[in-house]
Amino acid sequence: MPSSHGQAAAAADAAGSGSALLMTLRQVGGAVGIALLGSLVAGTYAARLDTTGLPCPGPAADAAGESPSGAHALAERLGLPALARSADAAYVDGMAQVRVVCAIAALVTALPVAVVPARPPAREEGGSR
Repeated sequence: MPSSHGQAAAAADAAGSGSALLMTLRQVGGAVGIALLGSLVAGTYAARLDTTGLPCPGPAADAAGESPSGAHALAERLGLPALARSADAAYVDGMAQVRVVCAIAALVTALPVAVVPARPPAREEGGSR
């Protein structure tokens, strides 16, 4: 049984190659998508993190900008709850942007499916089985 409609359209002698190509495209697409969405979260987090009020802005800001857990550790060590709240808000903002990008991608992908009419399945030659 074919794993997708694209593989069903391939000739029987090319089914193995078609299946391998589809699997490769799925894996590469997933990896690239995760990398791009992760970069969006990281960039938004770094841009929106408020590090004003840190006693030593350079290295402390760099440590806080690495990750939300780094910001929380630094906030606990220095007694700055505002830094922890800022890290939480910056991370949530990044995730919200990812959600919007994913929603747009889903709509753009679903649009052709809704517009293109379905084709009836091909009938086999030589009678019905």
